[in-house]
Amino acid sequence: TFSTKILKIIYLGTIDPGRGIDRLLDLANSFNEIGLNVKIEIYGQDYLKRYFFIFKKSYSSYIRKKIKKNGLESIIRIRGFTSNPEEKLRKADLLIHPSKNNDPWGRNIIEAMTLGVPVISHGKYNKFVQNNVTGILMNEWNLNNYVEAIKNIYYNRKKLNTFSKNSLKLSR
Repeated sequence: TFSTKILKIIYLGTIDPGRGIDRLLDLANSFNEIGLNVKIEIYGQDYLKRYFFIFKKSYSSYIRKKIKKNGLESIIRIRGFTSNPEEKLRKADLLIHPSKNNDPWGRNIIEAMTLGVPVISHGKYNKFVQNNVTGILMNEWNLNNYVEAIKNIYYNRKKLNTFSKNSLKLSR
């Protein structure tokens, strides 16, 4: 049944504070609380903050500690840089773009759509992510709205197939 099948969500982009990576931890925590069988994999180049040309700890190290502290290791993983993002996208059910800049566009979204991977994001620009057509597009980040949208997809996988077909059509 769909209720026990894993929903695989991928984040693909720079691992830095402005990209909303911390929001993925909030999502993972919510999925854990409601018992949704969701896995989130984070791929991307790490963000290193410099002070006087000396590297401080990486942002992904900070996020890894938060994942461990909250006991979310079975739900969310940071995989780091990948030289083959297409391969990772093909294994995903959904691309998530949790940016703090409300920008539902970018190379990651275009790559996902050309492979037929639906996208969930937020912002006003709807040329790529079209709500309930190629994925889910919300006006702004709202944890509860994201949880509800993903829960809806989790229990209605036919939506993913429809979004996937529409993404492929739009990207051609």
